[in-house]
Amino acid sequence: MPRKKVEPLFHKIKASSYDERKRITIYSKGKIQENGCWEWTGFRDKNGYGRISYEHHQKMVPVHRLMYKLLKGEIPPKLYVCHHCDNPSCFNIHHLFLGTPKDNSRDRENKQRGRTQNQNGEKNHAAVLNPEIVLSIRKDKEDGMRERDIVRKYRLRQGTISKILLRKLWKHI
Repeated sequence: MPRKKVEPLFHKIKASSYDERKRITIYSKGKIQENGCWEWTGFRDKNGYGRISYEHHQKMVPVHRLMYKLLKGEIPPKLYVCHHCDNPSCFNIHHLFLGTPKDNSRDRENKQRGRTQNQNGEKNHAAVLNPEIVLSIRKDKEDGMRERDIVRKYRLRQGTISKILLRKLWKHI
């Protein structure tokens, strides 16, 4: 199958430093999409993120993080470079923003994508309980049964029972 010709983003840029040469390399492996994404056409990891060697081939780094660093400066520790466009191979600086892991999770949930989508209760693949058991646990407590007896009856951890009774788990029931 013939390889698609990729239009480079920028042509004939002179580079005077390692970082500038690396930026030119990134641009040369990008393809502009109709939605404005600059999509990486080089190596991608299993999650679709572009990867490139950096620091004189000492390590592979995500392309979008490297591009952010090259154009905007150092990325503070513990911050993610997130995508407004939800395209992991995009490195368009206008589609990227810094956020905490919590910001990233909230963004994923708001856009209803990823593993957290609609996985409450028995919809979660790892659930061992169902609504009937949860209601039964709560009824046992209302009827005066001690928490440790409920733990023995249902063969669950004490922490799980407490969270069910406090409505931290199965709060939708």
